[in-house]
Amino acid sequence: MPSTGGRIENNAVIGGYSHKMETYYIGKGQQGEATVVGKIVPSQKSLFVAYDGKEIPFKNYEVLVYN
Repeated sequence: MPSTGGRIENNAVIGGYSHKMETYYIGKGQQGEATVVGKIVPSQKSLFVAYDGKEIPFKNYEVLVYN
């Protein structure tokens, strides 16, 4: 499901929790021709993908949802 700005659908797949118990969700984004998977952090309005020891933010992403 396409999304931006930290918006999360009701049927989004939970990926885990922060140490402050914020819920993280699973999402994917596009980096050039590659599809990359990461965690959506609603409070930061971004998808974060691990790369080269850093977390790269994406403002446009898709949220993994279940039916």
